Amino acid sequence: WDTGAIGFMTMACRTLREATEALGQFYNLLNDGYTLHGHADDQHFLIGMVPMGPIHSPRLEKLTLAVISWHARWLSKRADLVFDAHFSFPQPAPEQVRMLQRTFGGQVRFGHHESCLMGPAEYAAYPVAKGPNSDSVLDMLRTQLMAEMATLHESSSHFMHKVERI
Repeated sequence: WDTGAIGFMTMACRTLREATEALGQFYNLLNDGYTLHGHADDQHFLIGMVPMGPIHSPRLEKLTLAVISWHARWLSKRADLVFDAHFSFPQPAPEQVRMLQRTFGGQVRFGHHESCLMGPAEYAAYPVAKGPNSDSVLDMLRTQLMAEMATLHESSSHFMHKVERI
């Protein structure tokens, strides 16, 4: 709800994989500090965060991966989903580590080369239990978000957006 058209688009998807791909495609509408990338094989999936510049934000990395994990549980109506999380920053205070372990349910590690969320490949096929799961709704939302992305890129002074325009 709080992410506007992006949130509604994830609710209109058929599977968690489609919802994650939609989030990755339009993530820059939520923040311009990172991009998301995904990888999946027969055993696991990974959603990684790549900073668009030299500055890392541990708070944004924790928030983003926590929101993705909770959103996946909410979309699928599966509170039992367990994720591993690796973070690029050093280990924080023990209390914060415990909180992150409760949030993700799996292993939480620090000092990794990138911040990422991982889980079993089977999660990708779980159906989205929210929203209309409709191609027409998806098409409408995708068109709206593509227009917003174009506007963002056209007006941005960020180096990567300038390169993309050229």
